[in-house]
Amino acid sequence: MLEFWMIAAACCTAGAVWLWRWNPARLSSDDEAVSDPPIPLILEMLAVAIRQGASIPHALTAVGRIVGGDFGAGLASAGNALNQGADWSQAWPAGDDLALVRDAFASSWSSGASPLNRLDAAVEQLDWDERSRIEQSAAALSIRLLLPTGLCFLPAFVAVGVIPAIASFLG
Repeated sequence: MLEFWMIAAACCTAGAVWLWRWNPARLSSDDEAVSDPPIPLILEMLAVAIRQGASIPHALTAVGRIVGGDFGAGLASAGNALNQGADWSQAWPAGDDLALVRDAFASSWSSGASPLNRLDAAVEQLDWDERSRIEQSAAALSIRLLLPTGLCFLPAFVAVGVIPAIASFLG
């Protein structure tokens, strides 16, 4: 019996050491960034830059450098083009990727008003859309889980509740 406990203790110790050293979130040095930051985070970064006193072109350039990727390159190129005196519509690269950012800053660029309200509204709209999508997915999941749960509980209810009640009436 003592050998069993020694083997069990050795296995538990080996498992604990393995779990202590195992880190599933760790990336190897060969891995690149997993993905681009989400759009609400980028809009919040732009809002912080504007709140700290940066101009729209400077905020676009700084955040574009931080974000990286195609989206960040588009932001940085738009900021650089605006700094060089390009027209608002010509400064933005073609495509719909940057349309949300472009539309959030458009009225501020033409009228000189603060873009913070529009940025906050865009972030709230994106958050609401994401929350709505999550709630719809959760509702669909609850409906898909109802059938197996019912198929498990119904036979148990019949076996534990209905059959003994019928047997007690007959006996």
